[in-house]
Amino acid sequence: MLLFLSYLLVFYSFIYLRNISKEVLNQINYYYYKSLAEVLRCPYNVESSEDRRSVKVTIKGFLPKMQVKAPLMASHFQLCLSIGTIADFEIDQFNKKYSRPYGIDSNRYGQYLSKWIPINGDMMDEISLSATLPDAITLNDKHTVVRAFGIVFGKMMREVEPLARDRGSIVFLGAV
Repeated sequence: MLLFLSYLLVFYSFIYLRNISKEVLNQINYYYYKSLAEVLRCPYNVESSEDRRSVKVTIKGFLPKMQVKAPLMASHFQLCLSIGTIADFEIDQFNKKYSRPYGIDSNRYGQYLSKWIPINGDMMDEISLSATLPDAITLNDKHTVVRAFGIVFGKMMREVEPLARDRGSIVFLGAV
């Protein structure tokens, strides 16, 4: 009997979670050490296309040495913009279990990495990053599109190498 009750509790929790909006994704901390707002202290503008296939981030009047709070070991940084799809799960009415929709593509993504930028660099008029989903995927209402913007720190050796610790931060730009 206890097993049956625990099964019902899990089943109804999944139903509850399925019925709430995708805003629950905004309640998760997607960074390890510091939030992106603590590391990248400048305003940025986010634009999404109406077809949900691309996202663009623009930073105007960017002065890295004043607006980037980098770890001591870092000499450079990269900005990263990503967009990806997740196939939403459905309830199988017969088995009362969640399953992926049959024949739906998932886990596709597009990503843009800027060039390595010196932390003590001069004023930059505008930085524009754009990421697009691959053309091979056909979006429908069973897909959730997630977007993220982040920063990665590196240290100049022979070439710039990403830091092993304090390597950056990320912010979730929302699900559509």
